[in-house]
Amino acid sequence: MTRNAVERLFPNHNTGIKVSGLESVRSVGHQQITLRHVMSAAVHSAAVTAAKASGRTTCGDGNIIPPRFLLEEIRSNHFKHMTYREKMQHTNLKPLLTLPTHPWYLGDEPTVVIAAMSTDSFNPILRELDDAGHWKHRRGRDYILSKDTCKEAWGIMFKCIIASFLSASAIHLILSIIATNTLIQKFALPDPDSPLFFLFTDTILRQEWSNRALHHNFQSAVNSAIDCAQFLKRISEEGGDLLGSIIKVCNDDRPKAASLLLDKLNSMGCVSLGEFQIHVIMRTFEMCIHEPFGKVSCPHSGIGSKDVAKVIVQSTDPGDWVALRNKLGKVGVKERTVGVKDVPDGMVEYINARAISALKGESDDLTRSQIQAEMVVMGLVWSDQLECLVHKSGIGKRLDACDTEHMLCMVHIMYQNTLPNKNIAMKNHLDSSKYFPIMASGSTSAVMRCYSNSLQERLSAYGELLLDQSYDHCRLDDLFRVDTY
Repeated sequence: MTRNAVERLFPNHNTGIKVSGLESVRSVGHQQITLRHVMSAAVHSAAVTAAKASGRTTCGDGNIIPPRFLLEEIRSNHFKHMTYREKMQHTNLKPLLTLPTHPWYLGDEPTVVIAAMSTDSFNPILRELDDAGHWKHRRGRDYILSKDTCKEAWGIMFKCIIASFLSASAIHLILSIIATNTLIQKFALPDPDSPLFFLFTDTILRQEWSNRALHHNFQSAVNSAIDCAQFLKRISEEGGDLLGSIIKVCNDDRPKAASLLLDKLNSMGCVSLGEFQIHVIMRTFEMCIHEPFGKVSCPHSGIGSKDVAKVIVQSTDPGDWVALRNKLGKVGVKERTVGVKDVPDGMVEYINARAISALKGESDDLTRSQIQAEMVVMGLVWSDQLECLVHKSGIGKRLDACDTEHMLCMVHIMYQNTLPNKNIAMKNHLDSSKYFPIMASGSTSAVMRCYSNSLQERLSAYGELLLDQSYDHCRLDDLFRVDTY
């Protein structure tokens, strides 16, 4: 929100204080953002994202429509005489159904889904643990540095870089053009040393360039199709040795790895990357290989997630973080000042503590059946061996601070949607490239197909939660309510 807008909307606001748009709205009477608000946003965002990814949100002429079926197919007495609009108003779901829905965690991020599909990372064998609680396959730096698996690991990381760098719709377009010209129908990004990679970069050069071909996080990093193709070519030739040396030197020091990777990629020329863009690349690696840079802690945060973290720090008693850690068995933790950079890690502990407490029947706020339904909706499962929540799909990655940093960004966008300039009409604004559904010709449904097995289970569980009036989040919290209907 600009300073002029703040002055017009809030004449008594102290414009001598530098505040974000989020904080400026909060300071004039809105509720503070608490951990409870974040969970409410996450549960409903998870369900709506799954619905939008189902392929049932597009019609024949290429238009995108809201996933009305999410509410229309609930046939209980509670909703029996309500129209669709009344159901939407009752559940507060208008901003999620009619505006772009930021995924609550990385498992529902289109970039990650494309990377996972291209690297066979949905194979359930990758979630297996040995008796000591270690992953059996694709296990961190050992997998990347081993002579037996280093080539395979580099192929995975190379595909993750492409998936992070280009927009989902651009990847669809490039692969559909290649499929038309070569009859190669498999939806997968190319290996760095394959003939398909030459076709991939050649197709980029033949298209009229637009920075919208890049993922929205990278649109300032490259100036032309030539720069984009040259960067990918240099990465294909040098990236394997580069990443191997970084991981070997850093020895599970993730911040150091991020710093070195930033310097090395920018030294190649053609691109100008920042810290957050390196974070996006690294978190995509971590969705396909188990903790290649060690356990995630205090990842680099974007502007939106930092904004929300600041407000959460102001809204949360420091003693609450200690209580959460004690619930997880981390006894002897002293009260300490929680800073903005600590919030993503604190959110992981909060979500884990909340889940295990309910699963053991020790929660005053959440029943065992409610947390089980909630985990289904959110795409999570509890691992007794790892003693934490993990992703139900993909490689079975731990829920970590990269997920919760993404979650905080989601809250920022949902909160911004309540501002007057967004809260104006019923018109639908569903994104075409950043979030689901992805609109592209040819293989549009390829990415969405990975949802087909779990979609009905997730939506059925969500229906149960909406109808359970004892469930704290049976409707989206009023903090995110949009009142125009």
